[in-house]
Amino acid sequence: MTRTRFLGLVRLAVLIAAAWTFLGFFFASQERARSLFRREPENRDELIVETTVAMIVWALLTPPILWVAGRLPIAGPHAVRNTTAMLVFGLVFAVMRGAIDAAVPPAFEGMRLDRDRFVEVMIAGFHTDLLFFLAIAAVANYDRLRRKSDQQQHREALAEANLADARLRQLRGDLQPHFLFNTLNDVAALAPRDGAAAAEAIAQLADLLQRSTEEERSHVRLSEELDFIRQYLDLQKLRFGPRLRTRIEVDDPDLLSASIPTLLLQPLVENSIVHGIRKLADGGTVTVRAARTGDELRFEVRDTGPGCDPTTPFANGHVGVTNTVARLGYLYGDAPWLRYRRDGGEFVAELRVPVHA
Repeated sequence: MTRTRFLGLVRLAVLIAAAWTFLGFFFASQERARSLFRREPENRDELIVETTVAMIVWALLTPPILWVAGRLPIAGPHAVRNTTAMLVFGLVFAVMRGAIDAAVPPAFEGMRLDRDRFVEVMIAGFHTDLLFFLAIAAVANYDRLRRKSDQQQHREALAEANLADARLRQLRGDLQPHFLFNTLNDVAALAPRDGAAAAEAIAQLADLLQRSTEEERSHVRLSEELDFIRQYLDLQKLRFGPRLRTRIEVDDPDLLSASIPTLLLQPLVENSIVHGIRKLADGGTVTVRAARTGDELRFEVRDTGPGCDPTTPFANGHVGVTNTVARLGYLYGDAPWLRYRRDGGEFVAELRVPVHA
């Protein structure tokens, strides 16, 4: 027998003993109150003996009843058959229980067994004993159904979690080739103009790819994500030169230890460069800000480019943004975690995620 199984049996024994002890005090106090109200003579010793014996007997009979109920579940294809069998067992238990109640107390008190008294006690307690039997069997069936339901819910939750994890991995896998393809295009555009810069860009790209796949982590610290963004922006500056100006601002240094999904900000920064700064002859500024609002981390990726309709980034074909929205939905549920807006002369991607230390 395993230790867990042993401890489970001990807990069950303690629970059974406690339950019948409580019922013993309850019935004894009820009988005493009845006697006082009717001003009937009361034999305390007899009441104590009868109640104690009754509760001990029921405590001893409870495990067999639970065993029988476990072997005859009132569910499934044999529900009718098992219900009939349980009623038969209940009748047998009730008769046996009544016989014990009628015979044991007189034996404790050294009295002769009286036949009429024996029959009277058996008949008086028959319905109560049958009701207790059925109640214990019902509790056992309820507990089994509850555990079965809990196990089913656990299996469904585990399957759903595995499915969500698989979907997140797929989304991340979709994002990395998209990131690689776009960045290689940038390097290809840079190569004819500046071979040395293109070589440096390839080296930086290799480092970025290594970091993006490192340990296959689903979450990273904000400090790591921002380091990745800095390196990505440095790579883009090799192509755009002084046309690309950048700022990274964090309201509170304590936020740097917060946990966020990996590669969360890169698609937004890339979107600002491709659809904002690249369209300006004199370039512009990309600003990444991190702050905390209540229980949420709030990020803003701003650019001084011309922008577009705020709904455009969510349209089909914008892999990075739609991928980010899908990942946030899997992680945190459906909510407007990401939205685009104009703020004066800047186009803003505003992103919110729950705070996780």
